[in-house]
Amino acid sequence: MAFGHAGDGARALLTVTTHEFRTRGGSRLALGFAGEARVSLRGEGSERFHAVFEDRDTGEVVYETEVETGRWAAAHPRRVVSWRITLRNADDPSESYVYELSLTNRRVGIVNGSQNLGDTIAWMPYVEEFRQRSRCRLVYATPFRELFEKAYPEIQFVDRLADAGAPGAPSIWYELRLELGPEAARVQRRPYQTVSLQEIATDLLGIPHRERRPVLAVESVPARPARPYACIATQSTAQAKYWTAEGWDRLVAHLGAAGLDVVCIDRQRVFGIDGWQNGIPAAAIDATGDRGLQERITQILGCTLFVGLSSGLAWLAWALRKPVVLVSGFTEPWNEFRTPYRVQNRDVCHGCWNDPAHVFDRDDWTWCPRHAGTPRAFECARGIPFEQVRDAVDACLRDLA
Repeated sequence: MAFGHAGDGARALLTVTTHEFRTRGGSRLALGFAGEARVSLRGEGSERFHAVFEDRDTGEVVYETEVETGRWAAAHPRRVVSWRITLRNADDPSESYVYELSLTNRRVGIVNGSQNLGDTIAWMPYVEEFRQRSRCRLVYATPFRELFEKAYPEIQFVDRLADAGAPGAPSIWYELRLELGPEAARVQRRPYQTVSLQEIATDLLGIPHRERRPVLAVESVPARPARPYACIATQSTAQAKYWTAEGWDRLVAHLGAAGLDVVCIDRQRVFGIDGWQNGIPAAAIDATGDRGLQERITQILGCTLFVGLSSGLAWLAWALRKPVVLVSGFTEPWNEFRTPYRVQNRDVCHGCWNDPAHVFDRDDWTWCPRHAGTPRAFECARGIPFEQVRDAVDACLRDLA
């Protein structure tokens, strides 16, 4: 088996120990599950043990190797696995030890490795489901904890897990993250391009997927507005996500003609990089700025509908059960949450985010893997006509009437 690695030196001594066996020769076989399953053999003598890392749910032997005194071995998957680890003395097979990992009543940590609002909202329901299924005492380190802390009282929310070895620190922990680089196979069970954003979490946590909304902590419910309004969010984190300025301008005018004010709740009034600056619609009410999430929640709860891109504010509106018109060309419709008002032009290039032939480059604002540097660049977004978005908005307004 090759789905693991081994080594020696000081790293073996840094493993946070979850369980330990004392060998007949007086050495210590230390097992740790801090991000990955790891075994180290510590002692003064010279012993060798054959280590087998097995997924007991599937029966698959994930990794096997030999561990000598002063060395360690670790199975690669950095996700939830029902581990059975068998350790047999290489020189005396009658000496063997078996450890089966159970999370019941254990302090278990999960680290949200994403700083994105959308990821955090998308993954929260499955963090809670994992807690319920495993019956562990869960510690969750995540940004935006104020959104969830009062809604999930059985979870201990923290800004970061305590340093390894500190009193009360979980000896078992996992990291939730979307891995795009060479370690993707260690983190995700399936390529990220082939699953939805929520399935990133369910795959890593080892639970079945069904679309679920999180429960959010809402501090105040807004009063009925004097005049109905729509919330829009036009900014995002990559140029491939942006719709056209002309389209937004026409949409604001259309919503105004339908009797709705239009409030732009982006953080930035202008955003992008040199040569790719994106502004909000001039006719929209400017509510941009670094405002707190509870203020954004109040704004969204008071609106008639939300129109936006594949972004964190769209996920926030969906979690608050507001109608969402989602405009996105570079993702497939199944990548985000289900909405009857999903807008995509499938007659032009689209869906590159979910194409396994391409890996998203977070450092390239102008990432367009199929048509970069050509007149067709970003046609997945530029090719969405105003009329298509207008029709989705009108359908939403009819459904609300």
